[in-house]
Amino acid sequence: MRTVADLRLLGGRIEAYSVDCGRYPTGSDITALDVLIPEYLDNVTKFDAWEHELIYIGVPMHYSLGSAGKDGGNSLQVIGDGGPTKNFDDDIIFSMGSFVQWPEGTQE
Repeated sequence: MRTVADLRLLGGRIEAYSVDCGRYPTGSDITALDVLIPEYLDNVTKFDAWEHELIYIGVPMHYSLGSAGKDGGNSLQVIGDGGPTKNFDDDIIFSMGSFVQWPEGTQE
């Protein structure tokens, strides 16, 4: 659940940046979010709870941020239709201000 909280915080700061700048931070890895320092964040969390690097893909009008989950894949892959999942191995994805896929309930 720490990773979900970290993604929610980063996503909120990305949204604040876009309101002020008229675009999202651009880049193909988590270091693109360094533009949020120091005005929006003191530092950018770059690793999830399993010590895997967070994934960020951003273009001026769209972004996706996520964790590859416990298994450490690196795809930001939506399983089925996305939404809640019962498996921490599934990717956790935050995009455009909300979660697309996230762990929920008792984990199996």
